[in-house]
Amino acid sequence: MYKLVCGQILLLFLLCGCSVNVDYIGQKFPATPESSEVKFLRSRREMDLDEYAIIGRFTVTAYRKSDKYTFQKALLEKAREYGGDAVCQVEQKVIRHGAYRTNDEEFGAPGKVTTPPAVDASQRGAAEPLTGDKVFVKRKQVKALLLKKRNDVKKLLE
Repeated sequence: MYKLVCGQILLLFLLCGCSVNVDYIGQKFPATPESSEVKFLRSRREMDLDEYAIIGRFTVTAYRKSDKYTFQKALLEKAREYGGDAVCQVEQKVIRHGAYRTNDEEFGAPGKVTTPPAVDASQRGAAEPLTGDKVFVKRKQVKALLLKKRNDVKKLLE
């Protein structure tokens, strides 16, 4: 029974931890055809504002140990879906997500605090449960811009 429960908990962590969450704010155009390339630009310096217009912003969050290809793949798939011609990564950082406090039951600490005989109860104060440190789940976050060729934007908006 113990192995079954531990296996289910491990599976839950793997499923939750490996997920990639993509948030998008911006315009949506017809999907970019598979025959067209969607470029991935690693910084704003590679971005040619004469050729491209910014049509949206992505925020991608994934498990901390995810590699750069996980983010790149997710961004390129969503860029194609929203009609983009290029994606420009502008920021990458590790964020703290989901803070919680640990308590004595999680670590098997004693449930009762006993009073040594030499200490008076009025000097000690009220008994409080044992608590641990605040714990955070760390995740990687990438912010990117969705770009579309200026000429195509003009044609689609006319």
